[in-house]
Amino acid sequence: MNTIDNSPFDVRVVGDGHELDAAVAMMRDYVAWVTAMSGVRLTDAPGAALGELKATSEFYSPPVGQLILATDGDRTVGVAGMRIVDEDVATIRRCYVDPTERRRGVGRRLVSAALAEAERLGISRVRAYVTPAAAPAVERLVEALGYSIGTSGRDRALSGVIELDIAAGEVNPMLYTSPEYVAVVEAERRRRLPLRRKTTPTAR
Repeated sequence: MNTIDNSPFDVRVVGDGHELDAAVAMMRDYVAWVTAMSGVRLTDAPGAALGELKATSEFYSPPVGQLILATDGDRTVGVAGMRIVDEDVATIRRCYVDPTERRRGVGRRLVSAALAEAERLGISRVRAYVTPAAAPAVERLVEALGYSIGTSGRDRALSGVIELDIAAGEVNPMLYTSPEYVAVVEAERRRRLPLRRKTTPTAR
């Protein structure tokens, strides 16, 4: 396993054996967390997401994919997947940090490591899904990594699919969604709706 980020955590490209098992287990934790937070069962999602989450190690196998693992001592604290989808385009998928380890910079280091690995592989553009609830944190994250909001993204929230242009140092939103993304966003919207109190008729 290759260390690719200098941080208080070990953030590495996953090899075989125990490291791969730990990354796959963390992906399962991610699926359970999404279901608990939104009610959306990702393993019921159509298409690529279903195959990805039921055959994680194969989906992210080189040369088309990589898993990146964050550990703190002997504990697994975060995971991210990267998959090449075109000659110079990759996606960062399922970036997840254990809820007890958040706000310690683990997510930023996972994304930084994924971008470094993409650049090493000759990838110039990296995409990621961002839900509206996560958009403010993602905007802070990409700016902390040195990316500016590109011209086409200045008047729009960074939600939907964002694309990071490694060479230009810019990030822009893109107009694209998937059934899985729409389901999670709808669940977020329902959680934000105010609760209606039941009222009883006033006696006259």
